Amino acid sequence: MSEETQTRFLFAFSAEGTKLLQEGKVNLSSGGLRNLDGSLFEMGKPISFEPVVSGDLKVSNKFSSIENYVYSANKNLDLIIAKESALQRNALMNYALTAELYEMTYSGFQRIIEKIDSVYSELTSLRTYIEVKDTRDKLEFANRYRNNLTSIAGFMDTKKFDASLSFLNVVKTIDEVEANLDRLYGELKSNTDQTKATLASIIIVAEPYCYVVDQFSLKFYFENGKFPPNYDKWVATIQKILHSPYFEEKLRYYLRIDQNWGLEDACIASKKVIFNFQQYINRINFNHEYALMHSEDQFLSINEQMEKNWEDKKYEIINGHLCIEVN
Repeated sequence: MSEETQTRFLFAFSAEGTKLLQEGKVNLSSGGLRNLDGSLFEMGKPISFEPVVSGDLKVSNKFSSIENYVYSANKNLDLIIAKESALQRNALMNYALTAELYEMTYSGFQRIIEKIDSVYSELTSLRTYIEVKDTRDKLEFANRYRNNLTSIAGFMDTKKFDASLSFLNVVKTIDEVEANLDRLYGELKSNTDQTKATLASIIIVAEPYCYVVDQFSLKFYFENGKFPPNYDKWVATIQKILHSPYFEEKLRYYLRIDQNWGLEDACIASKKVIFNFQQYINRINFNHEYALMHSEDQFLSINEQMEKNWEDKKYEIINGHLCIEVN
């Protein structure tokens, strides 16, 4: 591959996180920025792209546009949280609006599940929703597959896990979740009375689904030299949903009609939710591209590369955002 067309892999951080790192108030460790007590402040946002011109990062128009979007989205999140105190009383939107990339480890996955548990508990406590059979069925689907995906994630974290030997069982679960997500997407496109239940089911399952698809597929690839046969379909379905105008439209509708949010707040919030959840797709695509072009040892060294490049001052600050490239 020529220098002019070679894909480049970077991690970008918010302007706020960059400032805190420069001031020594957070540290760069394990792929993210951490508070001095070790708790996670922010994970690096993975970005892969083919530069317009080789050389200095600043010459890439595509890269600059991505960074501008990251900055804009973070700014919108601050705005909506400051203006909408009702957010604290809605676990579903609180989770969706503050969803962040977690480190791709089982402990990171567990933090995802802890947040989702609060969403599910709130939804199932609302009698007006669970008395409707269609709503109850959707929430039962979300809970069942959340549990199944959690079990797979825990199994993958063990030393005995073998992606090839576990292939049939894991693929069966992923295929079932994918099929149900596709069905929910069809309902988003139609005019149903269960907008909240449909959105909630997708939101509850999306992040655990992306985690399992990503991690299982990577393990299978490094064992077999190829990705699972249904990999493209698994990714295409969730990507279709999270990039769909119907998803954003129904989010705005839910916030406007069900939650009585103002138009401006509903628009900002829906765009922020979409941005958050699309980060999961970006990470899957990043990992897929990186794995195809690197060895397993190189893949596992990404975090170490980031830390070393920071220490060696091999990074760029673009529009206030720290950007670290990995080989």
